[in-house]
Amino acid sequence: MTKSEAVRWARMTEHEVETVGLSPKKERLETVTLGELLDRYRREILSKRKWWQREVSIIKNVNRHPLSKFQLHDLTEGDVARYRDDRLAIAKPATVVRELALLSNCIEISRREWKHAVTSNPFRMVKKPRINNLVERRISSDELRLIIDECNKSGKRSIANQFLFSLETGVRKGELLGIRWSHINYRDSTILIPITKNGFPRTIPLTPAAIKILEKVSIEASSDFVFDIKYGTLCSRWNRLIRRCGINDLRWHDSRHEAISRLFELGLGIPEVALVSGHRDTKVLMRYTHLRPADLSRKIAMLCQAKTSPSGEI
Repeated sequence: MTKSEAVRWARMTEHEVETVGLSPKKERLETVTLGELLDRYRREILSKRKWWQREVSIIKNVNRHPLSKFQLHDLTEGDVARYRDDRLAIAKPATVVRELALLSNCIEISRREWKHAVTSNPFRMVKKPRINNLVERRISSDELRLIIDECNKSGKRSIANQFLFSLETGVRKGELLGIRWSHINYRDSTILIPITKNGFPRTIPLTPAAIKILEKVSIEASSDFVFDIKYGTLCSRWNRLIRRCGINDLRWHDSRHEAISRLFELGLGIPEVALVSGHRDTKVLMRYTHLRPADLSRKIAMLCQAKTSPSGEI
């Protein structure tokens, strides 16, 4: 290439960057849709993650929306805002925020690693809905009784054991299904959780009730896994169980909220509860905590009584 040809090529490239936002060696986007990009994201990125089920469900939701048919170079903040508002009509703000975060990450990877000529990220720029995670959802004794009775009646005792064990330990659903018999230390009453959401293995104490559940499950154990069931199967069985019980708003994840709240009510401090739950951010841990005012009132009364002298004077 001569000097004059090089100069001419440089000018043409600069003009192209200024007019359509393309950079040298970057792929044109005239035929690449968001849905196609998400399919590649699922195959090359999500498939390598340990916790991928929720992300795949997000992609399925997006693919059912007209936004998935948009070509990348046509996407605007207005398009994303309409998607956000459509989803908010049927999904909670926290769900929509997670979806927008995944879509934003997909766009960023396409820019940095796949060399797609995306000049901006509308998913990052659009205003996110406000999240209110302070929902005081505790599990009542009546609800537990309904769940246990329904499992006994239907012969599905295994799912009751799985839920009650989660309630005793505060483990996430994915963590529960990754527990092997070799992870249990009966001598120290502890259990190792090797695969966690944040990537940090942890060892947690087992309550007497949790140990009794393990002893029951071990009688018919035929697998290296304590709870030998697929993630999707557990989800579908749980949903059917809750419908049969007539409980409308109880999620499996509420067992984790309940477990953490109970630990605080027993008098454990933040470092102790964090060791059990695996939280590394105190603010997030406190969002999981929903103490019952009535229980605190009784505890305060007991503490005050313990500090009171026989004569009634402090």
